Amino acid sequence: MAVTDDNPASLASLMDLLRGVELRELFVEYQAVFDIATGAIRGAEALIRWNHPQKGVLPPSEFLAMAMRGGLGGLITDLVLEESVAQCAEWRVQGYDVPVSVNVSATAFAGSDLPATVDAMLGKYGVPPDRLTVEITEHACTFENTELRDTFTALARMGVRLSLDDFGMGESSLSRLQQLQFDEVKIDRSFVSHVCNEPTDRNIVMFTTRLAHSLGMKVVAEGVETADVLSALTELGTDLAQGFHLHRPSRPSEFPALGVPEQLAG
Repeated sequence: MAVTDDNPASLASLMDLLRGVELRELFVEYQAVFDIATGAIRGAEALIRWNHPQKGVLPPSEFLAMAMRGGLGGLITDLVLEESVAQCAEWRVQGYDVPVSVNVSATAFAGSDLPATVDAMLGKYGVPPDRLTVEITEHACTFENTELRDTFTALARMGVRLSLDDFGMGESSLSRLQQLQFDEVKIDRSFVSHVCNEPTDRNIVMFTTRLAHSLGMKVVAEGVETADVLSALTELGTDLAQGFHLHRPSRPSEFPALGVPEQLAG
């Protein structure tokens, strides 16, 4: 539903969100991404939250789509990028080298200012480019979009890592997506969650992993919720995993002390 003057409830919600941004009610939590083989933390995905004064803490599903429709996507993307790069720098000062991942909307990704914005933020906080991973969903990848391809190329040349999120939900092939210089592929949770009891989903995970490896990409499994799923991913050779079974999103102060989770130890 578009935000217009004819839709006062929607417009009021959008203005409420804008107020929340200005008052710094939005904040970032981080979910750890683990190396399945060693249990080591390989990264932290930034996840936006809104600490609404009346409704409490809201997940992105409650406001992000509205933000995109209302033209606030770029503003929120910049907020999450800066918070994440600044946090990465702070962890490095504390002795924790934890790369950060930020999911960027297709609108922001296709904008010509994104590489310059990322470069400025990395320079401001002294973070090496390869400590930042920029994620975009498979559904948003269109080869016909020249701006999108140019943005991929510019970020890759800077040394920023690129991740394809929600793989399997679109209509692209990995071999074609290699042209966009992705470093990793994140298999959508809808396939990961059924890897133990649905042969088709298991095959999707297996063949995606094999093909991604043949193209020099790492594979991340999203939405790992049980020990059985983790065991299956280990058998299938998936590189990295994230999900509630391993770590629930947490505030930055709680993150570096995670260590190797019991589920992946020994």
